[in-house]
Amino acid sequence: MAKNVKEGGLIKESQNITPILEVNGLSTSFLTATGEIKAVRDVSFSLYKGEVLAVVGESGCGKSVTARSVLRLIEPPGYIKSGQVLLNGVNLLNLSENEMRRIRGAEISMVFQDPMISFDPVYTVGQQFTEALLAHKRISRYEAKQKALHMLSAVSLREPERVFKSYPFQLSGGMRQRVMIAIALAMDPQVLIADEPTTALDVTVQSGILTELRRLNKEIGCAIILITHDLGVVAELADRVAVMYAGRIVETGSVYDIFDHAQHPYTRALLASTNPAKEDGWLITIPGQPPVMASLPPGCSFAGRCPEASGLCVHSEPKLYPETSEHRVSCWHTQSEERKIAGA
Repeated sequence: MAKNVKEGGLIKESQNITPILEVNGLSTSFLTATGEIKAVRDVSFSLYKGEVLAVVGESGCGKSVTARSVLRLIEPPGYIKSGQVLLNGVNLLNLSENEMRRIRGAEISMVFQDPMISFDPVYTVGQQFTEALLAHKRISRYEAKQKALHMLSAVSLREPERVFKSYPFQLSGGMRQRVMIAIALAMDPQVLIADEPTTALDVTVQSGILTELRRLNKEIGCAIILITHDLGVVAELADRVAVMYAGRIVETGSVYDIFDHAQHPYTRALLASTNPAKEDGWLITIPGQPPVMASLPPGCSFAGRCPEASGLCVHSEPKLYPETSEHRVSCWHTQSEERKIAGA
């Protein structure tokens, strides 16, 4: 079921290669009138050059908040509670806001889920594109315009001059999304975060955007964090996958591991929900609802919806295991008896 891993794409953690981006124990919360909402809980992952890491899960599982935490774009009442975000060994959480402004766009770029909210409606695409370039690169305004036109053409936008002179509302959703990708990649970032880049777009436009991401990833070597709930997109584009549920990563591994050897009941349920049941053709749904993030249960957050849950699952939350493997699972049913006893 899984795609063939592209040459040089999948880099195993066992190899002695330093990751471009390393997130360790990241936790982000929101203080509300109903209590503390633990949106991201102890999330850790690594990203290597030329790699595509997909982060998947249901809406509200913490995917976008994790991405915004990496770029320190969390606003009150939210705050980053703990953890490290290491870009080439430098902890971004320790930098000043001025230093972070130099990082955003130049070193790490992000394509947001709704490109319309990222554009100022009173300025043309060209004005916003060139200002972004001038803010991060030592080039003239003429050079910035030529770079913008080149990148608009690179993402297969016809008539780049017309697009350059257009206002955002004059472009379709797919065109705005391509402009956002062009602006992000024009900075020559080491890391591109694409948050649901194909949401609400028709199938033809989706295919074009995925083609551009794949081509530019291969040509430029930019590492990509792809946030999506579309497992078809994951199978087509990603090298590794992190499955999130209730603010935590519950399973992580290669595309082959996740699609062909999924071990967490939630991962298996996600995969099953994308394929019609053989008997009647209906899609299989995951029973129940995700837990309320302001009052999380003490054990595994998926226990209330899991057909395999035991008493241990209800009372004690498992860690990702095994620690030394690329394919890790946060589930008591995959762990040794010794660890189960220790967890109890």
